Amino acid sequence: MQEPNNGQPAVNCLLAAMSDEDRRALDPFLEEVALSRRQALIEAHSDVGRAYFVHEGVVSLVTTLKDGPNVETAMIGREGVVGLPLMFNQELSPNRAVAQAPGRAAAIEIAALERAMSDSETLRKLLGGYSVAFLTQILQSVACNVVHSTKERFAKWLLSNADRTDGIRIPHTHEFISELLGVGRPTVSLVARTLRMDKLIDYRRGGIAIVDRIGLSGVACECYEVIRDTYERFLPVSFAHPPACH
Repeated sequence: MQEPNNGQPAVNCLLAAMSDEDRRALDPFLEEVALSRRQALIEAHSDVGRAYFVHEGVVSLVTTLKDGPNVETAMIGREGVVGLPLMFNQELSPNRAVAQAPGRAAAIEIAALERAMSDSETLRKLLGGYSVAFLTQILQSVACNVVHSTKERFAKWLLSNADRTDGIRIPHTHEFISELLGVGRPTVSLVARTLRMDKLIDYRRGGIAIVDRIGLSGVACECYEVIRDTYERFLPVSFAHPPACH
């Protein structure tokens, strides 16, 4: 597998799944960038000209409500690309994209990516499959937010985050997670305390550690498996098989 311009191995699953020809077409235009905590990669309703293939870290797609909260509508890690609407002739992004924590990504001008997609059927097919999986995540999350309990959604969020970071430690506070879930901090703290008492998670300095992944999966709502299965089905290399992305 070819490497981005700075010599670091590509761990983004979409880049790893591309044919050698498609990678050669994109490589000259990929720029390695560092992601910082709470960095806004895309602002809502803005004309942004770059997409980001995430190598490390997690980016939240959030909707800002009138009274101020930023509610997460989708999560993007090494399995995907930030800036999906911009790749399909949509000049403005309807949502804000914010990095949850420090990481890195390969950035590319939208115009260069569009040209490569126009020239390659295999690239269009790959990104089209990702688009289906990504939209499934958004639509499933809409139903999830209406039907499922905070406890189920919290467990799903922790597992989804861990899938994208190769880890069992989530470096976020209850306050940060409560904002993304669109619920009050006391509610998240109460749910977290219950999961801790059940020995499914533990609190570590500056974050949450998953102690029993199988047990936590049993608590999470069905949406976790639906979304995970969709990514596995539509992507030849997915976040469910991280070694293939290195």
